[in-house]
Amino acid sequence: MNKERINTLEIKNILKSYGQFPVLKDISLSIESGEFLTIFGASGSGKSTLLKVISGIERFQSGSVYIEGKDVERVTPEKRNIGFVFQKPLLFPHMTVYDNIAFGLKVVGKSKQYIDLKVKDLLASIEMSSYIYHYPNELSGGQQQRIAIARALAIEPPLLLLDEPFNGLDQKLRIEMGNLLKKLQRNYGVSIIFVTHDVDEALRLSDKIAVLHEGEILQCEETHRVYYYPKCKKVSELMGPGNWIEGYVEKEIFYSPFGEYPAPDYNSGKYALFLRPHQIKENEMTKGLKCRVVEVNRKGRSNHIICKFRNTQIVFESMIATSTYEALSEIYLMPDISILQLVSYGRK
Repeated sequence: MNKERINTLEIKNILKSYGQFPVLKDISLSIESGEFLTIFGASGSGKSTLLKVISGIERFQSGSVYIEGKDVERVTPEKRNIGFVFQKPLLFPHMTVYDNIAFGLKVVGKSKQYIDLKVKDLLASIEMSSYIYHYPNELSGGQQQRIAIARALAIEPPLLLLDEPFNGLDQKLRIEMGNLLKKLQRNYGVSIIFVTHDVDEALRLSDKIAVLHEGEILQCEETHRVYYYPKCKKVSELMGPGNWIEGYVEKEIFYSPFGEYPAPDYNSGKYALFLRPHQIKENEMTKGLKCRVVEVNRKGRSNHIICKFRNTQIVFESMIATSTYEALSEIYLMPDISILQLVSYGRK
C-alpha cells in the first residue's frame, strides 16, 4: 500500500452502546493528513463518546478504528500516539508550565536537550515563552488551555482530538484560540478532530464538518457543502436558519414560487430548493415572489426578516443600517444563487 495515501484516521461501522442504549450507530468516517474535521451536533448527540472511542478511552461493540493504516482496537490509549485536549485543561497543578509540556516527552524517554528545545519551541508558538516557570494557578483559563494544547502537541502526534476546548471562554477569546489552533495545525502538520456545538466556530475553523445527530452521521463533507447544500432538513436546522422552497422538475426545468430554473441534472419529480437567509434578496422593482413581512428579528449586525408566502415561511437577511421593514408590509423577494442545488422532496 502506498503510505502517502493512508489516511490519518479511518473509522468503519462503529457501534457503541451503554447497556441497551445505542450512543453511536454504524459510524464511518475518515480524516486525511493535515485535515481539520469538526464533529458538530447538539449536546447528547455522541460527539464526546466518539472522541473517546478514537482515543481508546471507551471500548466499542463492533467496527474498527485505524490510525495511519494500523488497526488500534487492542492498542491502549497511551500507545496510540494521539493528542487529546479536553473541555478543561487538566494540567498537573504541582508542575510548572515547562514540566507540564515536557511530561509526555519524559515518559517516552527523550533526552533533556531535546525536551528543552521542544518545550521552548512550543511556548514560542503559543506566545507564552515568558510563562515557562509559572504554575497553572497563576494562569488564566485561556492560558491554561494554550498549555494543554502545547502539551498534547509535544509528542508530535499525527492526530489531535479536541473536545469543546474553548467552551469556558468568552467570544473574543474563542476566536483568538481558534486562530491559534489553525496556525499550530499549519506549523506542525497535525490532523485535527474538533468537537463543538457552536455553528460559527465550526464554519470558521473546519475543512470538513461531520454532523452528528442522535448517534448517526447525517452528512460529512466540505464545510461549504454542509452549510449550503444540506442533505436533509435536520442538517440544515442544526447549522442555522434556512429556507426550503418546494417545487418540481419537469423536462429539465425546476418550477418554484421564485420562477423557473434550468435543472438538467435532475429527473422529473418533486424537489425543494434550499437557501440560507443571505441568499435571498429584496427586489425593489416589484418583481419576484410577493410576500408579507410578519416579523423582524435583530441578529447582531443584521436583521432576519420573516415573511409569509401562502403557507410558506421565508427568512432573509438585511443589514440593520439599511433595514426599514415593518410587519404587514409587502415586499418582493428573489433568490441570489449561482448553482441550483435541489433536494428530493420529503427528506427529513
